[in-house]
Amino acid sequence: MIESEKLTMELTGDSMAVKPIMTRKLRRRPNDPVPIPDKRRKPAPAQLNYLLTDEQIMEDLRTLNKLKSPKRPASPSSPEHLPTTPAESPAQRFEARIEDGKLYYDKR
Repeated sequence: MIESEKLTMELTGDSMAVKPIMTRKLRRRPNDPVPIPDKRRKPAPAQLNYLLTDEQIMEDLRTLNKLKSPKRPASPSSPEHLPTTPAESPAQRFEARIEDGKLYYDKR
C-alpha cells in the first residue's frame, strides 16, 4: 500500500525531496571591486598554550627516551637482567594509554 502511494505521488509530480534553491550568479562588471569571501575558518594562534607543566613535559620526555633506547642483549646468567615484577614507584601516579591513535593521559 505504501509503495502504491509513493508511485502515485511520483506520477502526480508531488516530490518528497526538497530541492535546493538555485541562485543566479551575474557577471561582474569591470569597475566593480572584487567581492571579499567570508572568512569561516578561525585563524591559528601564534603560540601554543600548554596544559601541562614544564616538569610534567620533561618527565614524559624522559620516559619516552627510556623506552626508545636500544635494548642490550642480556646474558641468561646475570641476575640483573632477569624479568622481575615492576614495583610501583610513588612518582608514577598516572596512566597513559593509546586508543585509536590518540594518547590519553590520566593523572591519579
